[in-house]
Amino acid sequence: MKIAKLALAAVALTTTAAVAPGVAVAQEATASVAAGATVYGNDGAEIGTIEAVQGDTVILVVEDEVLIRMDVVDQLGALGYRLIEAANGQEALDALSDGGVINILFTDVHMPGDLDGVMLAREVSRRRPEIGIIVTSGRASLSADSLPEGSRFYPKPYASATVHTAIQEMLASPD
Repeated sequence: MKIAKLALAAVALTTTAAVAPGVAVAQEATASVAAGATVYGNDGAEIGTIEAVQGDTVILVVEDEVLIRMDVVDQLGALGYRLIEAANGQEALDALSDGGVINILFTDVHMPGDLDGVMLAREVSRRRPEIGIIVTSGRASLSADSLPEGSRFYPKPYASATVHTAIQEMLASPD
């Protein structure tokens, strides 16, 4: 008789959506995920495999489109990452100023307010150069020289598996 031991990660997701001015709805879910489990996106495509418990990794997701942000949070949360959400650049800077651990910034380019995703990426790189940066856009195509060194750009729609791989590479990088 063989007994298999599984490393389990408790994945907790909280998604908040504004349904009317001043009214928000929060949804929480918790699930156990085994290391080695395959994770699939909402479209049924394989995102990746949980190689280790990733609950210590914190990703700041900045996206003004609520449904897109919810999808990104769902997919990254399913991979075991801890997530902080922001709807614009200023909210992201506020989260950054709280002094908590943030390992990765995942931001859209076009957002309301005075701070777009490229400016946010530059500011985060200036303030906290240890944070990995991933920038996405469905409208803009950015060259590597328009972003801070070491940042990645992915046009929408991007493959979730590609983003997961980029996150893993950034976390493994000594810089």
